[in-house]
Amino acid sequence: MESGEEVKIHPSEVRDNYVSSMAKYRKELMLRCRQYQIDFVEADIKEGFRQVLLPYLVKRIRMQ
Repeated sequence: MESGEEVKIHPSEVRDNYVSSMAKYRKELMLRCRQYQIDFVEADIKEGFRQVLLPYLVKRIRMQ
């Protein structure tokens, strides 16, 4: 429940905590992907699906 209490924070501290947490999450995700032999591909969703799909399809064709 909201109490109406105000909490003062420093944006740089929030940012540092967020960046650190995301780096830890990314590292764990990459580790799990390697563990289960899953390709981990970073992608910018603004660029569309082709930047991920095309290299994947090329890789699959080469594996045959």
